[in-house]
Amino acid sequence: MRLTVGSREVGFDAIAQRRGEALHVVGLVLPGTRLFALRQEGETISFGAEEGRTMRALGAWALDALHRGVWIEPDEDETENAESSWLRHGEEITESIVEGRRRRIFKRSAGRRDAPVISIDYRLNSDGTGGAAYTVRNPQCGYEAVVILLDG
Repeated sequence: MRLTVGSREVGFDAIAQRRGEALHVVGLVLPGTRLFALRQEGETISFGAEEGRTMRALGAWALDALHRGVWIEPDEDETENAESSWLRHGEEITESIVEGRRRRIFKRSAGRRDAPVISIDYRLNSDGTGGAAYTVRNPQCGYEAVVILLDG
């Protein structure tokens, strides 16, 4: 994963694993130094006591990029359409194919209509299928992330 915030950029490996009802995400940089570790259960996200404010923000952005790009799925009846839209947690999500590539847009469905739009552009694999890598642009949180999935 590579996150860019303003003029600062950091690259790291993010390892995610579900244990029971909890999701655990750890961010690591070479040679194995831990940047952050978090646990999400339901809507609650917790960090270790040693994580400072900057590393907590980095972990939250990584979690946001993973949820938006990998784990948020359309309703079953929407998956067969070339373009689908659905509501989730106050956002309208639209997924479409643009120039042969999958694209996802998140807009606030209520409240501030002028809120920035979050977008995800999925890259194509060498075999022409999409989904192994994607770029998230999230101006609401102020980050851009490039995610490359090594194992689905």
